[in-house]
Formats: sequence, C-alpha cells, structure tokens
Amino acid sequence: MSLRPLCHIGDLPEGGARGFLADSIGQDSIFLLRLEEKVVAYRDSCPHIEGARMAWRRHEYLDAEGRHIVCHGHGALFDPASGLCLKGPCEGAFLSAVPLHITEAGEILVDASHLAEEVP
Repeated sequence: MSLRPLCHIGDLPEGGARGFLADSIGQDSIFLLRLEEKVVAYRDSCPHIEGARMAWRRHEYLDAEGRHIVCHGHGALFDPASGLCLKGPCEGAFLSAVPLHITEAGEILVDASHLAEEVP
C-alpha cells in the first residue's frame, strides 16, 4: 500500500468539501468532507451513472445550506456522513467511500490505488 498525502485537516473548512486531482485529464477523482473533527472521503462519481462527476464546479459538492452532498448532474441528495442517497434517481444507493489515514499531526493520507481512475 502506497500512502499519498492529500492535505492537513486544518486545510479543510469545517462543514466544507474539497476535491483532489488524480487522473490524467485533471479531474478530481475523490473529495473530502470535514464534519466537525471527522473527515470522510468519497469517489467523485454518482451511483446513478458511473463516472458522472458530482460537483458543479471545483470543490462545490454541497448544497447551499451545506447539509447535503449534491450530484449537480442529477440533483440527487446524499447524507454527508454515510454517503446514502436520500433523494433522487439513485435513492437508497451509496457513494463509494474511500478509506483515509489521519496521522496524529493531522495529515490526511490516502492509499494511492484509490486515486487511480481509468480514463475511457
């Protein structure tokens, strides 16, 4: 397992999201959310249509109130903590979670294999 540093927990805004580049065409392939002191990560792909990007622009994964993750292509709403689709064409499906490693110093690391994405 090859761990790749993404950022420091302090670089993520509380209740905010940030995408991370990984593929050869410069698209974010995962995004992180900071929920209090917990950080979760998901693949940037809607379960309704595999490979459909979630954000309407870079780092914009949440609705205006910051309560739900939104697939801006389909309008689906997801629970930030679990990734469960609450409303939309993929209701009941989950975003693909990406395991993270957070060091005692607050550095957020991800297994590099979760960053690789096939480009059609």
